Amino acid sequence: MKRTLHKLVKWCYLLTALALILLAVLVQSGRSFSHVLGDYNQTIADYLSHKINAQVEIGTIQAEWNGLKPSLVVDKFRIQSHEGQTIVVVDQARMRFDLLKSLRNARLVWSYLSLDRVGMDFIQTEEGSWHLAGLPVVPDEQLKDDKRTDLNSLIDTLLLSSRIELQSSRLRFNFANGQQTLLDSPYVLLENAANFHRLSLQVDVDEQPRSVHLILEGQGDPRKQASFRSKGYLQLNRFPTSEPIAAATAFLLGDAGKTALQSEGSLDANIWFESRASGEGYDLSGRLALQRLSVPIAERRVALDDFATELTGYWLPSGEWTLGLQALKAVIQEEQIDDVNIAFSAAGVNQPLSIQMDHLDLASLSQMIASSGVLTQGALSEVLTSLAPRGELRNIHFGLPLHNPGDWQLRANLEQVAVDAWRGVPALVGVDGYLQADKKGGFVNIESRSGFSMHYSPTFDDPMEYERARGQVAWHLLPEKNRIYVNSGLLEFQRGEELAQGYMWLAMPWKRNTGDID
Repeated sequence: MKRTLHKLVKWCYLLTALALILLAVLVQSGRSFSHVLGDYNQTIADYLSHKINAQVEIGTIQAEWNGLKPSLVVDKFRIQSHEGQTIVVVDQARMRFDLLKSLRNARLVWSYLSLDRVGMDFIQTEEGSWHLAGLPVVPDEQLKDDKRTDLNSLIDTLLLSSRIELQSSRLRFNFANGQQTLLDSPYVLLENAANFHRLSLQVDVDEQPRSVHLILEGQGDPRKQASFRSKGYLQLNRFPTSEPIAAATAFLLGDAGKTALQSEGSLDANIWFESRASGEGYDLSGRLALQRLSVPIAERRVALDDFATELTGYWLPSGEWTLGLQALKAVIQEEQIDDVNIAFSAAGVNQPLSIQMDHLDLASLSQMIASSGVLTQGALSEVLTSLAPRGELRNIHFGLPLHNPGDWQLRANLEQVAVDAWRGVPALVGVDGYLQADKKGGFVNIESRSGFSMHYSPTFDDPMEYERARGQVAWHLLPEKNRIYVNSGLLEFQRGEELAQGYMWLAMPWKRNTGDID
């Protein structure tokens, strides 16, 4: 036993001595030949070009070897696609290699990397997603081998390196609507410790310092979404442009969101986000404030000034998403909106948009629509002015196909709704029930148990008042035939012991004074 142990100790000493000798030889060789490394910049560029299947250009290389961490200074480093489009350009890179860590991982690992004046362009697709300029948008499996750029080896090196800094980088974002934003980033830091990664980003926009502050932490390999976990925080401080709103709407709504929401003035936001289990999307929460948000309604745009809201929501890789706006506040034409809750959702990119609200005051809504000038002089404007709706809608669901907004659909519960008389239709007070409507017509299921009245004005001087009312009333809009039809199922009205039943039917022209009313 002692003899065996003695041999093991002896071999350990020998192997350790051999390793130290080889390491010393490697260090001395590196010191001896590091000064001639600059003569092989083209050879190194050709090797990297073959490794990542892209065109790599290197200006000059200066090497210095101190201890176990040799350092390099590389000037004018550029990666281009085979078509000549720039992927990334670095004016100067200063790097220090971790020799022991490189040997252990069988690849180059940097203990410190500093990149000065980095330039990259990002392009937004028609669907709203982003990709790095110069890289193909189609999946790799659809590309031929000679067209496929492989950056995995470079990404592996980045994830193994302890500290990577980007200074004075310039990031250009090209939006699908043709707009461009240039971000000057004074500082980007990537820190790695085993499987833990932290990215810190501070960006100046135009002349506004620290407009963007991003902290992103991850656990695992970001290329393996099923096992990668991440969470982060994004702060926008007096962001002077509208591009974040344009980018977000295009990302969620696809090409239909190009001209949807628009913002003016500065943007402030604090947003927290975290990935779900198995890479199944992200949850987010936070707060957003805008000087002005422009919303398309009908053929016009409505400006919401001093817009502020709390945010909650999620996004899934399938394109499904939900965004809730809570305690929303804004000003429309001097009309104040307070504590409104509204949720937007879609089952996927370019899928119909669903809008939900818990309640809506009809009198306030009608007043804001009238003051904003959304409805020009026409049938809808006349109807809204004549009816002067009051009361509340609850549990509102509004469906809006993005590529065919005329096929909208509205569903809601009615609570003590009242309308004035309109072209033969009686004035109604105390309507409770369920409403469903679209551009072709709709119906109301009436279930009023707290008082109900009808007033056929000017035929009768006084309204007909009842304790309860129930039944269904439907309407059909046929502008191409210049007709509007209103009909009902069995209607029941009760006051005390008296019960009245009946049906109604009404036909009138779509255009005023162009036909008879039946």
